[in-house]
Amino acid sequence: MEIIDLSLSLTSKNVEKAKKYLSLFPFYYNQINCLMYVEELGSLNAAIFNNVIKTEEKVGEFNYCLFENTVEVKLEELNKVWLNYFKKHDIKVNVLLTYKDDVSVLQKYNIINKLIIRCKREEFDLTEINNLYKKYQIPLDVKVKGIGDSILINDDELSKKMQEYFPIWLSDKEGTLFVPYRSFVDSALGGSYKLCINDSCIGKNFYMDEKGNIFTCNKSCLNKYSYGNMSEIETLDNIYLAKEFERFVSKNITRRKGCASCSYFKKCQGGCPSDSLLNQGKIEKINENYCKNYKIWEEFTKEEIKKIIEKKKILKELNPSFRNLLIDSLKMDIRL
Repeated sequence: MEIIDLSLSLTSKNVEKAKKYLSLFPFYYNQINCLMYVEELGSLNAAIFNNVIKTEEKVGEFNYCLFENTVEVKLEELNKVWLNYFKKHDIKVNVLLTYKDDVSVLQKYNIINKLIIRCKREEFDLTEINNLYKKYQIPLDVKVKGIGDSILINDDELSKKMQEYFPIWLSDKEGTLFVPYRSFVDSALGGSYKLCINDSCIGKNFYMDEKGNIFTCNKSCLNKYSYGNMSEIETLDNIYLAKEFERFVSKNITRRKGCASCSYFKKCQGGCPSDSLLNQGKIEKINENYCKNYKIWEEFTKEEIKKIIEKKKILKELNPSFRNLLIDSLKMDIRL
């Protein structure tokens, strides 16, 4: 089954563009993971959402596409009306919250995909964060103010703190999933987890901003690499054949040629283009910081898993989310 990941910044003003954007994909793919970034949920209503999410096309009894929708929204924007709406329509929610926010009111709805905790550098205490939120048994992501999305890769100090906490997390029998660990655990087990930090996003990920501009992802540094605007785009081919898409791909090929002889290349795919742009100033330049930290994390995670094997720990003694990652890894037919 082919899967494509879409994301869009949904506002009350770009509903028609959002509908047109989503309509490009059902005839090409079997499954769509769609993430809607909603900054001001209060400015929308159920009718607007209904107009956007009703994109599934059918011919006879056959679905052309299955949409799996997730909404990312701030905690303060949520209320019982919206929570009930999302539950009714089987929409998962990524909840953005600040450090130490209470989310107990959300637990009963059983629709939370993950909690994204935004904190300052001095608040980056994983023990405290885990102890605060693990009672909800919801996956946790952490965003540190002023740091890029891939904190394990882009910041040496925070990466070191993540490594120090990793064995504690592994042994926490009541712990939940720390999202930043997921891709490295899967990679160490032999796979290439479908996340953009170690799997090529180009051609599989698309993002539409609030103005209708199309990009590979939502990172602001890619502003000059728009593939065009939904006002002019009529088919998916318009994106793939655009000179902007060709330019973006060619710059990534240039970077990856410099990585091709590296033993890690099959897994990391030369890293994230936007990270190269942020850290090196050019997409075509190898992100040295990414390379260094990716290799450290790959070997570090393998070594920690090796310790578990040598100590002959049983699965019940480990973090439940790690057990699930291990089981999912064993289910995969094809591993790199």
